[in-house]
Amino acid sequence: VIVDSLPKVSIMDDTSIYRGQEIDLSVISESSHLIEWFPQDKINSNPYERSIRIDPKDSTYYSVKAIDGNQCEGFDTALVTVYSKNVLLLPSGFTPNGDGINDVFGVIKHLNVKSLDYFEVYNRWGTRVFNTTNIDVKWDGSYKGEPCSLGSYSWQIQITNYDNEKITKSGSIDII
Repeated sequence: VIVDSLPKVSIMDDTSIYRGQEIDLSVISESSHLIEWFPQDKINSNPYERSIRIDPKDSTYYSVKAIDGNQCEGFDTALVTVYSKNVLLLPSGFTPNGDGINDVFGVIKHLNVKSLDYFEVYNRWGTRVFNTTNIDVKWDGSYKGEPCSLGSYSWQIQITNYDNEKITKSGSIDII
């Protein structure tokens, strides 16, 4: 009778992230085994690699299975807890002068954003000079193809987060 031990495999400890963040999970095992991660529909990379990239929208248990040459299986599981923190970062000024530095205005960092409902910029007379529903699109400081004058402009933004809440913010931006 030959007694074979199960493959020893482990993932990092349970961890917490903010919704919208990506992290890597890696497996630690004593030898090279066949690796398979679960749940595969919540993995952004190859589920058969030793390290995976994830960005879960809700708290999720991730499991890894290792199979050795004798077809023995070892398992480990880690909980990734997801906190829903709303983050929208926009600058207070920009210089659309074509030098490639700080030439556009828009959302520079966001977390927990499911969709952008609207992002609008107005001049001091209340004319809308820019609008978009794409969070990656930025204002270049122009209106109808012409550069806007230096000064303050107001903006409004509304997002829907992954909890289906509408978040509205407003502020001002200076063209310098």
